[in-house]
Amino acid sequence: MKYMRIMAAVLVLGGLGLSMPALATTKTKTGIISGNVTGTGTYQLMIKVGKKSYTVTTTATTKYWDGNAKASTTATVMTGDHVWVWGVKDATALTLSAATKVKDLSVSTGTINGKVTSVATDQLMVKVGKKTYTVTETSTTKFVNKKNKTMVGTTIKVGDKVWVWGQKNTVGLTVVSVTKVKDTSR
Repeated sequence: MKYMRIMAAVLVLGGLGLSMPALATTKTKTGIISGNVTGTGTYQLMIKVGKKSYTVTTTATTKYWDGNAKASTTATVMTGDHVWVWGVKDATALTLSAATKVKDLSVSTGTINGKVTSVATDQLMVKVGKKTYTVTETSTTKFVNKKNKTMVGTTIKVGDKVWVWGQKNTVGLTVVSVTKVKDTSR
């Protein structure tokens, strides 16, 4: 008898258009989304997919790759980048949780060559055509002259022509994880 009353209550609530949270369903499945980054945060990305905006939750174990399928870091993902993200997709809530992989198609490992327009501590501004890239040096960046002889990075001056090897972002106009800078003017 008690069971019949509970079933009757569920039927009445359902007939009134009310739902019980325990009975609510969501559409989740492992999937991929592809879109443009509209915002970033600690362990979070906002990605525009068509007219919809997804909130993506990443973790410390999320793997990042650049457009060349080389290992990357979360630091290279910027607003405006085009990314693919793998994880648990909820099309109703517009979320992608437990992201396992982020591939940033706007970032690639390669080189740029251009003219130095500004020099600062651990940073160069390099003009390539009509674009100016911010090049961030690290303690492991190797500096060489045109004969590939090791040189001190501080000898690079405004106006010098350089080649830079690292991870370049064509949207944010940055080069990070710089492995080598070659000054062809010296």
